[in-house]
Amino acid sequence: MKPRLLLLNPPAARPTLRDDFCSSTSKAGYLWQPIDLICQSGYLDADYDLRLLDAPVAQTAAGPAEEAIVAWRPEAIFSLTGSAAFPEDFEFLGRVAERLPAARLFVGGDLARFHPDWVLAEYPFIEGVVLDFTRPALRDCLAGRPADRSALARRGETASPLPLAAGEFSYPWPRHDLFWALPYRMPFLGRPFASVLTNYGCANSCAYCNSCRIGFARRSFDNLFAELDRLDALGIRHLFVKDFTFNQPPARARELLETWAARRYRFRWTGYLRAETIDAELAALLARTGCVMAQIGLETANQSALAAARPGADLARAREGIAHLRRAGVSAGAHFIFGLPGDGEAGYDATIALAESLPLAYASFNHYTNRPGARLAAESPATGIARLDPSGQAAADPALSRWVGLAYRRFYRRPAYWFSLWRSARAAGSLAALWSMGVSWLAARLRKAA
Repeated sequence: MKPRLLLLNPPAARPTLRDDFCSSTSKAGYLWQPIDLICQSGYLDADYDLRLLDAPVAQTAAGPAEEAIVAWRPEAIFSLTGSAAFPEDFEFLGRVAERLPAARLFVGGDLARFHPDWVLAEYPFIEGVVLDFTRPALRDCLAGRPADRSALARRGETASPLPLAAGEFSYPWPRHDLFWALPYRMPFLGRPFASVLTNYGCANSCAYCNSCRIGFARRSFDNLFAELDRLDALGIRHLFVKDFTFNQPPARARELLETWAARRYRFRWTGYLRAETIDAELAALLARTGCVMAQIGLETANQSALAAARPGADLARAREGIAHLRRAGVSAGAHFIFGLPGDGEAGYDATIALAESLPLAYASFNHYTNRPGARLAAESPATGIARLDPSGQAAADPALSRWVGLAYRRFYRRPAYWFSLWRSARAAGSLAALWSMGVSWLAARLRKAA
């Protein structure tokens, strides 16, 4: 009988996302599959009896989740943690560790990845921190083999400075079936959907983001297309490409999409792209391969604040990229940030006007937060940790919250928008998921108003 290993996304008071070294709460009820757990499931499956507990998706509260874990008695646990649920995540894991003292506990997440020494010193019940979830270091450590110290930090063994990903990576076929058994949902994707990587980390250098601080590596084409072939053969029709930026560099993205198109997959998919490098050729390839939604980071209409925070950003070229998408029949959604250094009320008003002026299927307006590991964030959590949530439920600036609220009202109260949204969701085959998330979003607004 194989030893038992638990893949864990801990319980939280609100629907919480913690994967890919990012952490936030869900504003509209969308919940995607944690890519860290997906990748590691492929490495761990051969040697362990795996079980997945994603408490936010299963809507399992802390008490029942703790009892379920203790009843199963896993020999090892790999748990996500996140700054949006700090310190509750570590408090929950501490209670589990106290009741299961023999279980080996490893964690991932934003605070853990960028401050592993601090996490290991502060929480002695944690044996190690996964620094790179695309590699097998956790498996090797559990098996008693030498583990790659650039991918796993253990007490007294942390590499300094933290390692950066580079070159090429691959990972084994994951246990997608564990994730398909849970009701994950994404806008513009039907169910079941699968989550995949074509690259890891980010080659950009945005000051407000931590993804560039983990380096950048490309997934082997052979490994990627072996997974896509198998997903297509299994009848999976919806994909979330979980890259931070799919089209980096643009030439590789075109090569990948040409191979994808030649294989005649039947996927509908969504992913994050940089608008400035989307031309007519790339937009056409996105359409040919079934991309139904390109998620774009525009951040702010304040060009000076944008230039300081995101080198190479060009709003005029981004508009052109979104126009190319529209002509190709690919919907675009955009993400905006309020509160970037150097921005202010005039910039916020211009940002809302920018969102209204673009042909967007959705817009997400977020509070600026000092994400762990980002260039603008504190170098040490010892300087003070607060709950960090770009979705804004815990934002400390009431004026900023008012601007975010105004942005949502102005953008989403336009009747023409709702017709466009219905048309995009219908084309993507995701009307049911969109309805479910709309109900969740409305319920959240009513709770806030009560």
